[in-house]
Amino acid sequence: MQSLAFIITTSPLDNRTVTSINLITAALHNNIKVLGVFFYQQGVCNANKDIIIASDEFQPLKAWQNLQQKYDIPLHLCVTAGEKHGLIVEEQQANIDDVFTLSGLGELVELSIQATRVIQL
Repeated sequence: MQSLAFIITTSPLDNRTVTSINLITAALHNNIKVLGVFFYQQGVCNANKDIIIASDEFQPLKAWQNLQQKYDIPLHLCVTAGEKHGLIVEEQQANIDDVFTLSGLGELVELSIQATRVIQL
């Protein structure tokens, strides 16, 4: 069975984030297994529940929450990038949404090894 891992490096305000959510959804609807999503660089900002986006605009956090809850897809947040972007301060992660799991680059390596393909956006 074909399997995918995704690396998201784009902020929640970037159109490529919407593209990545659409790609993941399309893969799942075509019975392609999504092993996990790793948020890295600016991508860690997708986990920030304090970002306010106008209600008439696309809500990426809600989309990530829906994907995780509906399909049980692991959403891995790079802890080092999270610290660099102010999401983790003194080991507290109050502004990170609960659907995200703090992970290291080792998790990214594992996803990459296990997946048939890795897609980075």
